[in-house]
Amino acid sequence: MRAITLKKYGDISTLKVVNLEGPKSMTKEDVLIQTVASNINPDDVLLCDGRTFLSDEQKKMIHIPGFSAIGRILKVGSGVKRFHTGQQVGYLMGPPGAYCEKRVLHHSMLLDAPLDIPLNKLVPCFREAVTAYILIHKAVKLKKESFVMVHGANSGVGHIVAQWCKYLGLKVIGTVDKEERRAFASRFCDSVISFEKKSVYEETKELTNAEGVGVVFDGIGEQVFDESLKCLQFGGTYLNYYAVGKPMDSIDISRFSSKSIFFGRPRIEHYQSSKAQMVITMQSIFDIVKKGGIDIISQTYQMNQIIDAYKDIKSGNINGSAILSLES
Repeated sequence: MRAITLKKYGDISTLKVVNLEGPKSMTKEDVLIQTVASNINPDDVLLCDGRTFLSDEQKKMIHIPGFSAIGRILKVGSGVKRFHTGQQVGYLMGPPGAYCEKRVLHHSMLLDAPLDIPLNKLVPCFREAVTAYILIHKAVKLKKESFVMVHGANSGVGHIVAQWCKYLGLKVIGTVDKEERRAFASRFCDSVISFEKKSVYEETKELTNAEGVGVVFDGIGEQVFDESLKCLQFGGTYLNYYAVGKPMDSIDISRFSSKSIFFGRPRIEHYQSSKAQMVITMQSIFDIVKKGGIDIISQTYQMNQIIDAYKDIKSGNINGSAILSLES
């Protein structure tokens, strides 16, 4: 089977397509999946960049990246009753290993993947949309008609967060790093500010009549921190969910006290720790996508384009989500 492996952590240039022997064994509780497409997200990039902790033992193993994917079931173990051969399924929190054509997983990790949502919109439902759901519905209590700021509003998570907030009746100020990304982000936000052109704080002050924003959704990192603090209201909430730019390692938390700001770094595994929670989350996502409340945009890469995909994500040179196609 074809798979993408990383030879050296911290060096994405060592990502390559290889032929490996397919899975040979499975227990009665396992399912064999033919992967159709995998999500490519910043968590994958951070891991391959060496910015995620791994033990020395893990670093010695052949590493196949990828945390989430959509696939078709080829075989089910004798103890599996919930799924059947030919069924389309997905998973959002698998151990790394999604970038391969065939994979064995325990049935408890799998979720139904509806056939009536196009694949280019369905794949991001299993990662970016889950992150957006947690940010909006679990990590903070949003007030209708209040202002929120979404950094990287053209990104995979950002464009979903912006749309979901607008759907709930909030006023969305999006930011982008370059003027050329403004048009895309403007499709989902009430206003868009380019860091390239204007002071985010001054523009936000004008847009909100000096009120500021109640929540900042930040998937960028340290380079937007100062402006974000200035834009927040007293008692506002700062939610950082990625740091695709400079990590927030050196942030002085005492700075939050100047406005009694609440800070959070929500992680999927803490809010989706049970199968029941995952089912509820995914159904909410599928429902809003089917109703047209969120239009998920994605760009598809082939396996031999994986390095380009990682570079595009790291540089922000992509609008929407990134998908890896594993179909021949």
